[in-house]
Amino acid sequence: MSKHTEMSRVAGRPRRLWWLAVLAVAAGLPLTAPRTRAQEIRERSTLQGATGFILSVAFTPDSKLLVSGSGGFNPQVGGGGKGPQNNEVRLWDVVGAMSKKVLQGHTDVVNAIAVSPDGKLIASGSEDKTVKLWEVGSVKELATLKGHTGAVTSVAFHPDGKTLASASYDRTVKLWEVHGGKEKATVVKSGDTLWAVAFSPDGKTLATATWGEVKLWDAQTGKPVRTLTGHTNWVYGVAFSKDGKRLASASADKSVRVWDPESGKALATLQGHTHPVYAVAFSPDGRLLASGGGEYVKAGELKVWNVADGQERASLSGHGERVRCVAFSPDGGTLASGSFDRTIKLWHISSVGNKEKKAP
Repeated sequence: MSKHTEMSRVAGRPRRLWWLAVLAVAAGLPLTAPRTRAQEIRERSTLQGATGFILSVAFTPDSKLLVSGSGGFNPQVGGGGKGPQNNEVRLWDVVGAMSKKVLQGHTDVVNAIAVSPDGKLIASGSEDKTVKLWEVGSVKELATLKGHTGAVTSVAFHPDGKTLASASYDRTVKLWEVHGGKEKATVVKSGDTLWAVAFSPDGKTLATATWGEVKLWDAQTGKPVRTLTGHTNWVYGVAFSKDGKRLASASADKSVRVWDPESGKALATLQGHTHPVYAVAFSPDGRLLASGGGEYVKAGELKVWNVADGQERASLSGHGERVRCVAFSPDGGTLASGSFDRTIKLWHISSVGNKEKKAP
């Protein structure tokens, strides 16, 4: 090949690329390269102010408020981490990234938080063996529900908002009347500590997390429906997808599993965590799954997975200690993660796992 021919071919490349661009525009294809994972999920803000470990987070239905439960010794008081405990329910302004109100009343660590479907009530479960109901509007305590003989580990509202479920170290799940605060029934009696409870979206099934397994129960009768086995250590978290077709579980065996709750079949085992996994949450559209874990005094682990193929979508760094809780906002635009480093991080979700909007 002559030097003249080679120079002609090089000179012709911009023209050919220009024609490719014209064809791409005509076909409606994007001219920019796909966004990276870091661009698709990025840290938006860090909520600071809580002086205890962040153990639970939940959004209000309008995605404007985040509620957290926390507790533990304040390292800034008393020295050596032996200062007074700071056991509180805290409301945060998501848009302004600031604390709005602190609700105090529990006498021990607040392990669990749930917001009612209508957004008017907050339920909190504590090591003090009680469940408290709070009104969001007035931020006043409405009732203290007593009956558990061990620490309350998890709380969940029924989809109709009239019933609340609570799980406990005492190996039971109790159902409570939301309006009136009376105990309706003890529907689950387990052989081991129950770390988490969740209602299916239709309200007919309860899922509980315990040693090595997830159990499904009839929410009305308390009769066991099926047992999902496969984990080899404590299961700390369970979550249903919004359509009820998937159930996820987080375990100390460093894995996340996805199940078909109807058949009990294991659909996927998500591996990538190097420490125990404590929490899982589905995005509202069911396409993404977030998981949080880690070890004490080590950097926390926060991962986002594709539900369809079980592939890790992103590994988000920033927490200084274990990630204990995760939640997606109902509008799908924000992921919240709470940690033993006493902070909550808000992550902006742009296009990961979501359909790109078509140009008008």
